[in-house]
Amino acid sequence: MSSDRKVELMDVRSKVRHAVLRVFPRAGDVKRALTGKPGPAVLREQDRLRETDRRQARRLDQLEQQTSRLRSRIAELEAELQESRRLNKRVAELTDLVAEVLLPEGQRDDDAITERLRGYDRSL
Repeated sequence: MSSDRKVELMDVRSKVRHAVLRVFPRAGDVKRALTGKPGPAVLREQDRLRETDRRQARRLDQLEQQTSRLRSRIAELEAELQESRRLNKRVAELTDLVAEVLLPEGQRDDDAITERLRGYDRSL
């Protein structure tokens, strides 16, 4: 075998060795990978991933509960907003009625005032 060929093979061997060591940093990990038994580093990583999964599941549950509470609160606020609008409309109607009543007798329409009062009584 020529010396160039030997150098080339040594270079390939070195590259393969570095690639294997990047994937399996310890020789024992390579052996375990080949036999199918996970090494301590793999077991630690699995434990870490399981714990991360549990934390994320708990966080997801918390976010779902918070979302549910916020949806309920939004529904309550929308109902309160509708009630507030209804009350503001009634205040505006009463303000118009009072303004009509305060007009001098010649300028006001007593029939319209009476009709407004009836409409207001019906809405109660």
